Amino acid sequence: MQARDRSKASLSAVNLEAELKGGSQARPARLDVAPVDGGWRLVCPATGDLMFLSGGRAEQCARQTALLLAQLGHEVEVRIHDRFNNIAGTIHYFAEDDLAGDDHR
Repeated sequence: MQARDRSKASLSAVNLEAELKGGSQARPARLDVAPVDGGWRLVCPATGDLMFLSGGRAEQCARQTALLLAQLGHEVEVRIHDRFNNIAGTIHYFAEDDLAGDDHR
C-alpha cells in the first residue's frame, strides 16, 4: 500500500474511533463493501462512503480499517457483498483488549 493510502486508512480509523467513543461498546462497528454502478463502495460510519473501481481494493481497505480499529480496542464486523449485493462473507475483528485481558499488559 502506498504511504498516502496508509495515512488515509489511519485517519479513517481515528475518525471512527472518535465516533465509537460516544456509542455502546456492546455493538460492533460495521463496515460494508458493496457494489455500485461503476465500482464498489466501502461504507464506513465515520468517513461515509469511499468509492473504488476494484472490489478487491475496497475489501482490502475495509480489512485494514477494521484491523486498526481492533488494535484501538473496538470490535468490528466487515460484511462483503457480491456483485448481486448478496452477503458473500462476514469477517469479525475482536478488540485486542478482549483477547489479551488486563493481566497480559
